[in-house]
Amino acid sequence: LYVDDDEWFEDPTEIIDFFQTGECRNYGCTQYAIRSYTEATLTEYSEGWVSRMVRRTKETRFIHRVHEMLSPRCEPEKHFSKCFAHHVGYVFKNANEKRKHFERNIHPILEELQGEPDNLRLVMQAIQEYMFDKDYEKAEEYCRLGENNQDPGYLLVWNWIMTLLIHSLLLQKKFNEVLSEGQRVMQLPRLNELARMNIDYAMVSAAQSLDDSDRILKHAMDYAKLGEYFDQNPDKVLEQVVLSLRDILRQNKREIIH
Repeated sequence: LYVDDDEWFEDPTEIIDFFQTGECRNYGCTQYAIRSYTEATLTEYSEGWVSRMVRRTKETRFIHRVHEMLSPRCEPEKHFSKCFAHHVGYVFKNANEKRKHFERNIHPILEELQGEPDNLRLVMQAIQEYMFDKDYEKAEEYCRLGENNQDPGYLLVWNWIMTLLIHSLLLQKKFNEVLSEGQRVMQLPRLNELARMNIDYAMVSAAQSLDDSDRILKHAMDYAKLGEYFDQNPDKVLEQVVLSLRDILRQNKREIIH
């Protein structure tokens, strides 16, 4: 297990029990949630899921120059449902400090991506950084770059990228394109329910901006049905969650739609 120096666990009991009970023998890696805060008050955050605990072998090593990860990841994977970590690495004193952080990350990501253009995790990292920098056009560009990647090992990442494609259009205020592209992406067979719920949310926002009551109602109802599905099948959330996709189930978002 590795953690950054700006992270700490709220309550590691679930991880401790995982080892003390011997349950760890049944798994090759784990995932847990990280709450990344954007304000010093630690009230606003995005919750992402990470795999930072793996069974160590002779082949285990860190890969990537930034946003590093342990490889190889051995299956099966355990999802911790209660344990999460706090992260304050995205709390900045001023705009200049924030920009330096972006520059520090984006250049090595793009350099590495030049050598591995089909690496969907690197594409994902570039999208994250451009969204963070509010360069939504660049984020859209890299989302489209990743759309045709069929690597089954990165199916969950691909679903996250498809949701960010629609949200990058929304943040550019391309409301008609949100609805047309959202409809197109919804037809893709690889898209899972959690990604669909995220896209429905974006399409409701776009339809509101266009005062399209029929589309508002349709996608709000689809969003609500998916919310009920996950309420009844909480294990499906853990099967489909990657990075911040589970944020769509937070109560404040559901209240807005309802």
